[in-house]
Amino acid sequence: MTCFRSAVVGFLASCWATDGWAVRSTGCQDIDGAAFTNKSDVYYQQINNARYVWSAGETIRATWTNPTNPPDTARLLIGSSAASGTPASTTDFDNAVLGAGGTVVLEHTLTQARTYVGSELDVQNGDVVLACKVLQTIAFNQPADQKVQDGNTNLVASSNSGLAVTFASTTPGVCSMAGATMTPVATGTCMVSVSQAGNGDYYPAISVSRTFTITNADSDGDGTDDGPDNCPLIANADQLDTDSDGTGDACDSDDDDDGDNDGSDNCPLIANADQLDTDSDGTGDACDSSVFGADQHALPVPTVPTSWLILGAVLLALQGGFRRQLNR
Repeated sequence: MTCFRSAVVGFLASCWATDGWAVRSTGCQDIDGAAFTNKSDVYYQQINNARYVWSAGETIRATWTNPTNPPDTARLLIGSSAASGTPASTTDFDNAVLGAGGTVVLEHTLTQARTYVGSELDVQNGDVVLACKVLQTIAFNQPADQKVQDGNTNLVASSNSGLAVTFASTTPGVCSMAGATMTPVATGTCMVSVSQAGNGDYYPAISVSRTFTITNADSDGDGTDDGPDNCPLIANADQLDTDSDGTGDACDSDDDDDGDNDGSDNCPLIANADQLDTDSDGTGDACDSSVFGADQHALPVPTVPTSWLILGAVLLALQGGFRRQLNR
């Protein structure tokens, strides 16, 4: 940049033309030098035709670091170029103190077309990056709460730049992302962020995050989620599973797991593959409290007339007397 170091303003127009300034401000040129001004890294753009104009809506951003003589004052100037040899018309849009080891970002969004930009330190040198692009923002619709059983859902987000956005799950154990498609993985809080990295015309967008809940369905409304519910389509709050086969009694066709369906099983809650029913009362012996029938709880006890009992007692007494006579 030998040409730029010239103190003669009239030479500057030819220098900038030689350096090939970009058509849009996205091609801001990094010009380091101007030590003769006792300032640092001054950026100018001398405009001779309409090709070299910063457009309304673009944002000029200067990032200063590492001043050689801190503290110093960083300054961003924006305005209109003038004829060769004539100072440009500028306004100090931003000023900030730059300390040792610190960073200062000066930023201004244009409300009208401009043809001059300057970025400088008041005292000596420092490092500066000048960017001239358009800011962009992301719109991300709030996703509704989901159920694990719902499966894939397409999320909706976009940038006002029209550039494609990127989705990412910050809770992959709860939900995963493939493009804009969200897949529930487990119950919990899902967080998805959307970003846009920018390009030659646009600054990176500030990422936007949304959170929503992933739950299990409870199709039968019995208070137990479908996942662990042993009868997900028939309400059974007690989750009773007599045969411990993983299917609740409310929807198990063979509750005792003996091979006979409940409808025809004469003992549906106690396994009895033989279906034995001694008294033929329709209740299998395995669960019948009266195996011999309602009138036959035990073997019949014979009835004895009272006279027979008296006669027996007399006979026993006589027998005792005979024995005593014989023993004399």
